[in-house]
Order: sequence, then structure tokens, then C-alpha cells
Amino acid sequence: LPRDRITIEADVSQQTIGIGTTANDGTGDTARVAFDKVNDNFTELYPVIASVTADTTLTAVRSLTLVDATAGNVTITLPAAASAAVASVKKTDATAYTVTVDGAGAETVNGDASVVISYQDTLITLLSDGSGWHMG
Repeated sequence: LPRDRITIEADVSQQTIGIGTTANDGTGDTARVAFDKVNDNFTELYPVIASVTADTTLTAVRSLTLVDATAGNVTITLPAAASAAVASVKKTDATAYTVTVDGAGAETVNGDASVVISYQDTLITLLSDGSGWHMG
């Protein structure tokens, strides 16, 4: 893919709106429940994109974190591994400072405690298996 296009794919669970058996029979979802499902479905589809310049602990899955390490080394700590979680991290600056991607607690990244990004425009995508993170 060109550098200006990034695709993040993940296994997401679709929430279906209950429409009832027949029109106006009262067995479907209420409007509030239905629109809550709509909002949840869109939240699962659209990744969160954030730009950071300092050590950060990620809270969102299906996210892209753009890291500017111009001022010094930066550590990105991944959220606790969960099934179907995806996180991408990209180093955006050309300095010699590094970006370290670290698992939460004792969780690993590709079997190691962390992964280091040293070069500008390097993008890594990480997939969770529920107990650790794997580069995809």
C-alpha cells in the first residue's frame, strides 16, 4: 500500500437490531437499544488515530498511533491483550531516537518483552491472541 493509505482489518462482531416478528408487535429492540447497537457497530469499524510525542499507554484497540520521537525515545505500552484486538504503531520522525512497543504487564510482543522501531515511517501492526501480541 502507498504510505498515505493504511488498512486495519480485524474480526469484529456485528450487532443485529431486533426488528420483531411483525410491524409494531412490541418484540423488537427499543429505539434506544437499536441505536446503541448502531453506534457500537460503527465504533468497531472505525479505528482510532492518535499522534503522540511522549510515553503513552494505549487504551483503544483497532488503533493507529503516530509517534514523533523528535524529543527523545518514546515507549508505547499496548493495552491488555484481548481477542480480535489490533493496534498499529508508526514512527513519523527521522531522528535517531527510537519507539519501543511494549506489552502490558508480562504480555509479550512477538514472543519478546518489546519491539523497537528505529526508522522513520516504519509501521508495525500487532494482533492479539488474548495473551500476547503478534506482528502481522
